Amino acid sequence: MNYIITGGTGFIGTHLTNLIKEVHLDANVWNLDIVKPYTPNPAVKNYKPALKEGEPLDSTYVECDVRKPIEDLPFTPTGEDVIFNFAAVHRTPGHPDHAYFETNIRGAENVCAFAEKHGIRNIV
Repeated sequence: MNYIITGGTGFIGTHLTNLIKEVHLDANVWNLDIVKPYTPNPAVKNYKPALKEGEPLDSTYVECDVRKPIEDLPFTPTGEDVIFNFAAVHRTPGHPDHAYFETNIRGAENVCAFAEKHGIRNIV
């Protein structure tokens, strides 16, 4: 069983990752995001990463852009997996309208298509 967290580098994703690993020590947690852990986001004014260098993030990072179909992952998804979709444009106002649509709507569609393809019914 895998726990798949899209947008897993953000505030909620990092805390969820650490909680899952606290409760389920042997869990496979996959952090799918376009932002690497500990990386500041230059597109957002005064952005601070959810984790500071050296703080634990007990997941495997996989570079993934939900605006595109999700494929070629380094693990085999199963119908028992759980997906948490936290990938979103939301931090600051003023993004072009298409940026919200592409990530928040098209991204959610791509996550659902991935889940359907692999028989995953547990999407949060």
